[in-house]
Amino acid sequence: LFASKSGGIIVDMAYRPAPAPLIRLVQSVSCREWRAIEGNGGLLEQGYRQFIVWTTMKAPQDIIQRMVCEKYH
Repeated sequence: LFASKSGGIIVDMAYRPAPAPLIRLVQSVSCREWRAIEGNGGLLEQGYRQFIVWTTMKAPQDIIQRMVCEKYH
């Protein structure tokens, strides 16, 4: 998984458990070139965009983020 010497980005769409096993693995690697993006980030971005589509209004990102963090952390 970590064969690239130039690093990379790992995106894990799982948001439970937090952090997911793949995210913990990436975080345990001492190489700074690797970046992990947790599933909560994807869940939030999807929710923001769906809110706009459904309501035609800007999503209240701070409220949504707080609710997701309370639920999944």
